[in-house]
Amino acid sequence: MALLWPRFDVVFADQVSAVIPVLKLKRGSKILFYCHFPDLLLAQHTTKLRRLYRAPLNWIEQTTTGMADCVLVNSEFTASIFSSTFTRLQAQGLHPAVLYPAVNVHQFDTSSKNPPDLSFIPGLPADGHTFLSINRFERKKNIALAISAFAILVRQQEKSQSTMVPKELVRLVIAGGYDQRLAENREYLQELKTLATEEGVADLVIFVPSCSTSQRNALLAACICVLYTPKNEHFGIVPLESMAAQKPVVACNSGGPKESVQHGKTGYLCESNPASFATAMSLILQDPSRAEIMGKDARKHVEENFSRQVFGERLSTVIQDLLKDSL
Repeated sequence: MALLWPRFDVVFADQVSAVIPVLKLKRGSKILFYCHFPDLLLAQHTTKLRRLYRAPLNWIEQTTTGMADCVLVNSEFTASIFSSTFTRLQAQGLHPAVLYPAVNVHQFDTSSKNPPDLSFIPGLPADGHTFLSINRFERKKNIALAISAFAILVRQQEKSQSTMVPKELVRLVIAGGYDQRLAENREYLQELKTLATEEGVADLVIFVPSCSTSQRNALLAACICVLYTPKNEHFGIVPLESMAAQKPVVACNSGGPKESVQHGKTGYLCESNPASFATAMSLILQDPSRAEIMGKDARKHVEENFSRQVFGERLSTVIQDLLKDSL
């Protein structure tokens, strides 16, 4: 790009700011940088050697980010972290604008004539209710919260004399990205299986590691709601995918989900503890028709605020404003 093209109107740099100085060599070209999260906060600074290694890289990240003509972030939460992390840029008056990520809502369109194919999961009761967790098998995703909350829900059902669904008809499916080569993935999956056994729900929790896109879509179509357990997530694409599939979301009341999930309308925002999650799950289980209404509201919410069309229109406005400044 730097050698073979004379100039560009706008260059969209995504996630990695180190390329910006090279792109700035093209005079007259505007640089738009989309920051998903400060990289220096994702790196480890646990030892003196690591801190020494990261010091110049952290300086480069902040300096090159400040060279962009416009900086976007993926949520108000990330904007606040950006300002508190890049204090030098904050002092210089650089305040990033928010451009929310998007999902292709139509990939989750389903037909009632074609029920989801769940043949890859034996043992799911046909007339049961499935809670779904979708995340990479990493400890920071806090998937253990879903298991402990589900265990509380099951114990409540056992004690209840009301019309709640029998526990034999309730399942928790934990699906997501898994790489056998990564030690953390292997260790965490085993930790989660051990926790399910300790909580007494091993026979009701189903693990689907290395979940494919088609399997994910089938699970979304079949579940009653989605449990999203990470705390202080930068934004979180899973809640958008879940709501696009017309499923309410139970998520932590922190980070990006506070901006994507409408509490009481498209899902529930809870404290990051099992009791709080279990309460929300109980509300959904007691009234599946309410969950269906919330799912329809969720789909409308995503279409109006987080679709690719909306993303494109907002990005186009940013680019047009950027070009006006260069005239």
